[in-house]
Amino acid sequence: MINIIFIDAEDREFRVLAEVGCSLMDVAQDNLIPNILADCGGCLSCGTCRVDVADEWAGVIGVAPTVERMMIEGLESPTTASRLSCQITISEDMDGAVFKLSDEFC
Repeated sequence: MINIIFIDAEDREFRVLAEVGCSLMDVAQDNLIPNILADCGGCLSCGTCRVDVADEWAGVIGVAPTVERMMIEGLESPTTASRLSCQITISEDMDGAVFKLSDEFC
């Protein structure tokens, strides 16, 4: 298990344990993290699991592939740090990774 940190729009931190190999979306939902609606269940068809990767973790997490990027561009106020949590698989090198939660779906 590794540590993952979610930060909401009010700068509240949610520290959770994540199992390697799970999707970040599943980790968020299992831990009742706010604003990760995941309406499509992780099928890359809704964008309601958006997170922004903290700058210092961008190199570890990587950029969104083309199809994911197209979905993100249709969301409100996307940034270059925006990713869909259903498309991020937890790996050992993500221990301590920080993800900012969108307030788009509050």
